[in-house]
Amino acid sequence: APEAIGRVAIIGAGVAGASVAAALVKRGVEVVVFEAAAAPGAGASGNAAGLMMPRLDRADTGVSRLHLAAYLEALRTYAARGVLDAVGVVEMPDGDDDAMALADLLADPPLPETHFQNDAAGALHPRAGVVRPRAVLDALLNGVDVRCSVCIASLSRSPDGWTLHDAEGRAVCEASAVVIANGAALARFSQTRWLPLEYSRGQVEHGPLDGAPPAHALSGDGYVAPFGDSIVFGATFDRTVDPVAEADASSRARNLAQLARLAPDIAARVRLDALQSRAGIRTATPDRAPLAGLAPDAAAFNARHAGLMQGRPAQRDAPSPAHEGLYILGGLGARGFALGPLLGERIASEICAEPQALDQGALDAINPARFLIRALKRGRPVSG
Repeated sequence: APEAIGRVAIIGAGVAGASVAAALVKRGVEVVVFEAAAAPGAGASGNAAGLMMPRLDRADTGVSRLHLAAYLEALRTYAARGVLDAVGVVEMPDGDDDAMALADLLADPPLPETHFQNDAAGALHPRAGVVRPRAVLDALLNGVDVRCSVCIASLSRSPDGWTLHDAEGRAVCEASAVVIANGAALARFSQTRWLPLEYSRGQVEHGPLDGAPPAHALSGDGYVAPFGDSIVFGATFDRTVDPVAEADASSRARNLAQLARLAPDIAARVRLDALQSRAGIRTATPDRAPLAGLAPDAAAFNARHAGLMQGRPAQRDAPSPAHEGLYILGGLGARGFALGPLLGERIASEICAEPQALDQGALDAINPARFLIRALKRGRPVSG
């Protein structure tokens, strides 16, 4: 193990926290994971099954390169651990704009034909497929010290790193580094309160079908993911300021109507008597890119870069003020299982002072400090 690195504490046992844990354990680092719920995957990472497919983009940007690299890393990670059912995903365009974008991608594909090809209904992603979140989390957290039903409420600096405290203020753990990966509760801490997070409530339905499940997963306006003799389908997408999710009948009705449009033959065979609903909260950022990197010290950052308000260029030579040893991984939106493994590697490699695999454009696109920089340039600094 890298000698200088002590214990790393990870807050959150969804796909974000589990991915960092697996990447650190692989490097021989001592890891402890704290999960507020009674078991891993209680939040947005807890559906019965989920779709694993790439987000492809015609433009070559830091974000598009990130999504492409993340998809390939996720395929490798899940295949190696035997937790990907590579049934293929048929991507069906949702409207004319979508159809044109898909046609452009097929004309100049960002992936070889083994990964992306024409299909009568749109495009086929032959290597993509379905993951069972429970199995993914079990595989990533295999052999990891996971402490459930422990809510970390605050973080304070200690001589050797960080102290994690519970709601009563008691010290729960000492760590040389901390990774905050707790989904919708990302901004709970004084060090992260400034983060501009957006929440959406998502409900999915899962249950058995009469007859055979579809050969491929389907994605368009909604999705269908076959697993065993059952399917998961959905999902609703309702913006909310309150990150609390309860399943409800109106969301189920919308999911069934969406399924009837996407795949009427499947919708006709859903066994309504055996259908189960699950709702979760997705956490995203205003620009829809994730957050992965050192936690900036917002107040010190604003003071250092105040010149941005006068239109002066950013000071790139000096490192920006950050909370040393405190990392953020979140804002994965609906793409947690596709983004998790690569972003887990990104955080682990920074903790271990290894060179970064991602290019600078991709790193800039996921740097949590980007929102502080944009606010300064607009002349409205974020209060730390």
